[in-house]
Amino acid sequence: INLPIIKFSVDWWNTLLTFPVGCSHTSIGFSEAHEQWWQQNALLLPFNLFVADKKYYVYQNYSDNSALGFGAEILTIDRMPISKVFEQISSTVPSDGSSLSRIKNVLKTGFYYYYSLAIKESAPTYSILCIPKGAKDTITVTLKGISYNMLNERRNALKKPTPPIDFRFVDSLDAGVLKISTFRKDLFDNYS
Repeated sequence: INLPIIKFSVDWWNTLLTFPVGCSHTSIGFSEAHEQWWQQNALLLPFNLFVADKKYYVYQNYSDNSALGFGAEILTIDRMPISKVFEQISSTVPSDGSSLSRIKNVLKTGFYYYYSLAIKESAPTYSILCIPKGAKDTITVTLKGISYNMLNERRNALKKPTPPIDFRFVDSLDAGVLKISTFRKDLFDNYS
């Protein structure tokens, strides 16, 4: 008997299997081959967001378009209302219980990733309807998708480097202090 092969997206598996667990450290990822393809070939949405008063604003802009500077309000992405984008992304972000804090943090640190995971994996361009900071009128901006490596280069240029792990010996206490700032694998991989 030949049965059809049904392929389920990572988004589907995360929703079905990991969200009922209610643990932000539980998720399903891509195969190593797909992850490598994604890091080398995907053209990603070049910004992260933050939420204030139920509106979505650019937190970090990795594109060359200055209209999307910090504080520009995002209304739609490829004609999808930003509230719908947030709704779809929220269903793919593992979180502790029903807490929204992880989802809001993900917007600031990995919106591009979850947009790629839940809505559009890769695109050469993205159409953004926005209101630039300080403006009253909406404009439509077409952004080029950027590679993961380029996005990381631009993100790292915007922030002060903080080591993911630090150890100091305190002579007066005859003790050591170990500080672990994050458990993000990519930050440990880039730390020397």
